Amino acid sequence: MSDEPSPELQRELLDDFYTECDELFGQIRAQLEPLERVGADLASPATHAALETLFRCVHSIKGNCGIVGLRSAEQLSHAAEDVLRRFTRRHGTPTPASLELVAHSIHRLEQLVSAHRHGQTPPEIEDLVASLRRTADAAAPASEAPSAPPFLSAPPFSPRPAPSATGAQRYLATFAPSKDLDARGVNISSVRTR
Repeated sequence: MSDEPSPELQRELLDDFYTECDELFGQIRAQLEPLERVGADLASPATHAALETLFRCVHSIKGNCGIVGLRSAEQLSHAAEDVLRRFTRRHGTPTPASLELVAHSIHRLEQLVSAHRHGQTPPEIEDLVASLRRTADAAAPASEAPSAPPFLSAPPFSPRPAPSATGAQRYLATFAPSKDLDARGVNISSVRTR
């Protein structure tokens, strides 16, 4: 008996994935439209609420893409999520340029999901991921050094070989969560990813 889901179940799961992505992209467009208007007050409570909604939608897309194995979309949405996280935690005020970058990234995410749906070659993401990382780093609080992995700053990592029944060498890494680390976006999920 195979652990793989049947082809019918796989199709049903993918259909659910595409439907949920369509709904999330619709919610994202509804939030981006007022933010992209010329003269929008980017420091207003309404803008903050829209950014919170964008963050949650992009976070959901990231998770869903991870589940179906759409790694490029997962990577791009993670980078966009980092920028939105900075703004929702008020580590910087969004600018028209940063919002345009987020909007362009969302459009590219839609293209990635569409390419996956139709079995087409996905578009490139490297340029956008790099731009999003620069934008997130620029919005980082002064106390956070973007070049150093923040989860290594507390407590220090010291690998210790752990016994293994197969003879393979394993290491034990510890992570001590804190409110400060969580405020900087460093949590158990980000540590596991790294």
